[in-house]
Order: sequence, then C-alpha cells, then structure tokens
Amino acid sequence: MRMTGNTADAIAGFLRMYRYATPRVGVLFLLYLGVILLPLGLAVWQTPQTDGSFFTEVGKNCALLGLALVFLQFVLAARCRLIERPVGIDILYSFHRFMGVLAGALLLCHPLFLAMGDQGAAFLFTLSQPVVIWLGKIALALLVFIVLLSVFQRILIGFRKWRFVHNVAVVLVLLLGVAHSMFVGGDLAEGGALLGLWLLLMLTALGAYAWHKVIRRWWRRLHAWSVEEVVSVAPDVYRVKLTPPSGREVAAYLPGQAQFLTLLRKRGLPREEHPFTISSSPTEAGCLVSTIKKSGGFTATIGQTRPGDRAIVEAPYGRFSYLMHPATSRLFFIAGGIGVTPLRSMLRYMADIRLDVEVVLLHFVRTSEDLVFRGEFEEIASRKRPRLQYVPVVSRSEEGWRGETGHVDSGLLRKHIGEGGEGQVYLCGPPGMMKASLRALREVGIPRTRIHYEYFSL
Repeated sequence: MRMTGNTADAIAGFLRMYRYATPRVGVLFLLYLGVILLPLGLAVWQTPQTDGSFFTEVGKNCALLGLALVFLQFVLAARCRLIERPVGIDILYSFHRFMGVLAGALLLCHPLFLAMGDQGAAFLFTLSQPVVIWLGKIALALLVFIVLLSVFQRILIGFRKWRFVHNVAVVLVLLLGVAHSMFVGGDLAEGGALLGLWLLLMLTALGAYAWHKVIRRWWRRLHAWSVEEVVSVAPDVYRVKLTPPSGREVAAYLPGQAQFLTLLRKRGLPREEHPFTISSSPTEAGCLVSTIKKSGGFTATIGQTRPGDRAIVEAPYGRFSYLMHPATSRLFFIAGGIGVTPLRSMLRYMADIRLDVEVVLLHFVRTSEDLVFRGEFEEIASRKRPRLQYVPVVSRSEEGWRGETGHVDSGLLRKHIGEGGEGQVYLCGPPGMMKASLRALREVGIPRTRIHYEYFSL
C-alpha cells in the first residue's frame, strides 16, 4: 500500500467513486450535497429580497457554500465507518482533498465578487477595516495556505511537519471563518433557522475533530497493542507482528485491508501515524502483521522497533480485497516490490480455506533478493487450491536467474494473462509501476471496471 498526495491523484480518486455507485453511496452523497446546499436554501427562504447587487449576492453565496464544505471536511477526515466502508479510505481521502480545493476556490471568490459588487476594489487592499473583516481575511489566507501546502507537501515540507501545521491551521480557519460570518453576514445576524444550522454544523465539525484527534486516540493509546516480534525478511524489509492487549480480540478484517499504525517507541524514535497493509491473513488468529520496507522518513527507523514496544492500532480500512468485488474463478495479481503485501494476505487466506480459484501473480522487483514471500508463494503454487501461477520478474539480469526479466509491459501481460483475459485484476505497487501497469492492461484489452487498486493517501 502506498501513499500519494498530489492533485492528480485526488481528482482520479474522486472520479473513481462512480465504481462504487451503490444505493448506499448514492444516499450518502445526496445527504452530503443536501447539507452543503441547506444553508444557502435557508438564507434565500429567510431573506427572499435583498438590496445588494448581483455580484454581492454571488459573493455571499460563495461564502455560505465554501464554509459549509469546510464544516464537512472535518467529518470526512474523521474516518467514520459509515462513510468509509462503501467507497474505501483512499477514495474518501481523495474526495476530501478535492473538496478542500473546491472550498478554497469558493471562499477565494467571496471577496472578489464583493469587490466587483457593492464594496469596490479598494475593499481588497485597504488596511483600515474592522476587526471582523480581518478575521475573514486571515481565515481565507490560512485556508489558501493549507491547500497549497497540501498540494505541494512533498516538495515544501515533510509529512510530519505538514500534518502538525494542517491540524492546527484547519481549526483556526473554522473558528475565524465562523466568527467572521456571524458578525458580518446579514443572514446570520438575523438569527433564526440559519443561525441555528450554522452553529450545529460548527459543533459537528469540532466534535468530529475532537473525536478523531483526541478522544479516540486517547482511548486507543490507553488500550495499546504490543509489538511481539520484528523480523528482517528481505533487504530493508521487516515483518512487524502486533498483538492486542489482554482481554481484547483482533477486529474482523478481510484479506488485503489496511491499518493505521502508530508505534509508541522510546529511544527518541518518531511516533507518527501511518497506513500500512495488513499482510497477515484473517486465518492467522490473534495478531496483525505488517511487512514494512525502509523507504525514508518514518519507515527508515522501522528496523529499530523492538519486541515489547507499544502501538496504537486502528483497523481495518479499505476495499482492496477480492471478497469485496464480483466473484470470479480467475484472478490476476500484479505487484511491484513491497506492494505484494495485500496480495500475500489474500493468497494466504485462499490457501488456508482451500479456495478453488485460479490465480496468476506477477511480482516485479529489482533483484531476486527483493522477492518477499517467495518461498511461501512457491509452496502455495505447489498446491491444488488455489491454483497459483507464481511469476517473479526481476528488472536487473542476474547470473543464474532463469525467470522473467524486465518491466511491466503489454507483451509480458499478454503472455501470462492473455488478450482481454477474463477475471478480476488486483494491482498494487509504486506510482510509476502502477501507471505503467494500467497502461499495459488497457493495451491487452482489460477494462477499468475489472481492475482494482488503491492510492492510499493522507
């Protein structure tokens, strides 16, 4: 499972929502849309006639819609199971980022339209304005800063610092924006249903933030898990086994799903929360295992984790599991490097329940030393259930290597999958490899509706 944080991925994740357009998703989306539009509807109902110009009214409406979106951003980010399960956490976070950009654009239009209307251009630049006006300007500046910092986070600032700045700044935007709207907004100043709704949305947003960032985290820290073992399984790759506290059980999960993990290690090591695939199978009871590769930042210290360290575990999340998609007698797994971990979980589960299904696993790595789970996959391939065809592919030719070499391309997929091969495809790996795989899969005639992948992002 990988992380990504750019705008293109946010838009792609937003557009992928159509694949989960079930009645439940439709109801949730209509509810979301209704909450956004309700303040605007109440404003029109309370004050059907206005004295402002057209542009002034458009500017006010942009503020109502933009702040309503900001309120709901806190709810989207709270990992509510009711919202996350139908679409998956990766699409939910992509939707969150997309709506954050939209909220920023609407709120940026607010002063511009006011300046085009009754306020005049001087409204944008003059310094001698009431404090309540400056509250709005500061809130808008902070919001634009958050959006830009989130889009260019990889370039401008590390993830740990970005997350701290983001968490503080979003609360300030909410409080400053609400204060500005209540003291300046004529519709809110009149009180009534609109003011009541506004306060309810603000309290809901702050409640979601407090639950997600403080209460739930405090509770999980109080019931922290234990690191049972840390084993090196390949160069710079470690298997981290976690067990729940005494008297508690592992929450039911599906093979291929993920967890959010915070390692509470001493020795001056970072305690950041990160998503990792659960590489163990639900048939391996009493524990959760993640197989993690050192790749810079937080993961660079994963090898310094010790048995007895404590951990905050939040699981399961995601829809990257063959059990969540149309049943088929043939599956194609394509993995790049450590992206094989969710596929290992699924294959281990299939082997343990003796599932009668045909699976082709293409595992792309640099060298044969990077073939995590090679021995286990070969052992599963020797069985009759599942009928696994294990195809390791190295990009660097090695002396004595007799398997496939190269990178993902249509020729290699056509050889092992076939032209338009029937079955569901599950894809996981680094960004470049995933893009190349999607392109190659299109070239061999496999439609997007049969390709499943996750851009797990924060």
